[in-house]
Amino acid sequence: AQCRARLEESRRMRLASLDLWPEEPHLDNSYTPWPSAGPINCVRRFVLGLRHDDDHLEQIADIVQQACSTRVAA
Repeated sequence: AQCRARLEESRRMRLASLDLWPEEPHLDNSYTPWPSAGPINCVRRFVLGLRHDDDHLEQIADIVQQACSTRVAA
């Protein structure tokens, strides 16, 4: 239950972050967090966040598999 609640919280936060954007975002406003990254604007920053989320999917699948295995064994 805690894991599902945390995943739902994460989803709500990601969706809520879109509401922070103005109607017409300043796409030319960017920053360079480290030299090899190149400039990052709001769209790229958001996509990097989604990519970070995606990086965790395999980890979440492993946790679900472990939880299911524990339930079967118990």
